[in-house]
Amino acid sequence: MDENKRPEEVEENCDALDAESKVEGAAEKGALCVDALETHDVFENAEPWDPIETKVVLGSFGAALFLLALFGYLIHKFLLT
Repeated sequence: MDENKRPEEVEENCDALDAESKVEGAAEKGALCVDALETHDVFENAEPWDPIETKVVLGSFGAALFLLALFGYLIHKFLLT
């Protein structure tokens, strides 16, 4: 079982695999190889950020901070005193 192997044994198995089999069969064989992971740019096809979206996000944070302060005051005023 690959699950019960020591890290050194898993590393030796990764070294024994060629590059193609690392990518194709790493998941089935249970090998923990860094070479089996492929990286890609997650922002490659992202749509541009509109200025209105910035205003919405900042407005949401502002409203959240205001309501947090308001509820904190109300809890202090009516429940804790």
